[in-house]
Amino acid sequence: MPARDMQHSDLSELTGSEGLGFQQRETQEFRRFSEQLADYSRNALERSYPQLAKALLTELEADTTLYVRRLYFNNGKESTYYKTPILKYIPIENFVSTLWKLQIPDLRLALSVFRDRYDKSNFRPALETELPWLNDLKEELQSSLNILLPFTRATVANSVKYVIEPILADERSVHVLTTEKFGGEQVFEEGLSSTGTERNEAIEKPDA
Repeated sequence: MPARDMQHSDLSELTGSEGLGFQQRETQEFRRFSEQLADYSRNALERSYPQLAKALLTELEADTTLYVRRLYFNNGKESTYYKTPILKYIPIENFVSTLWKLQIPDLRLALSVFRDRYDKSNFRPALETELPWLNDLKEELQSSLNILLPFTRATVANSVKYVIEPILADERSVHVLTTEKFGGEQVFEEGLSSTGTERNEAIEKPDA
């Protein structure tokens, strides 16, 4: 996994000591070079997101606790994506089909993390482009309620009502969702498209 704060570098912000830093950092040529390098770094990072999202989805099933710690700011080194909108690169149907594989405690944990992820006001602006994905997730979960067994249905319904809906009802969320209207198509990794994912809606795993 990448560094916990996934941001691109800007040479113009770097300083050195004992004469070893960049010279003439205030020149137009240096600033232009720095901006180009920052753009290249940003684009390279964004191109890596689909593959990183695929790995994160695998982690959701294999180690739900670690997956959760990736998504919100904490004192551990695992909070890799606390202000990176990585979830929008996971197709909704793939995410939901993985949720159905979890035992009830892990399912509840995976859904409750949204409260901590979006409740940190310092990082909320960086995650605004993820809100349309969260809205799509809410709609998919609600449409799936009638195929779930009672305990799973109650867990999902409560998570939608008490975790996801309050986030989306926030004034800032409403503004994002109404003005950007999803901001175009989501970019999924080739071969990970939700349309290419087979889902058996008639079979529900037994509750623990």
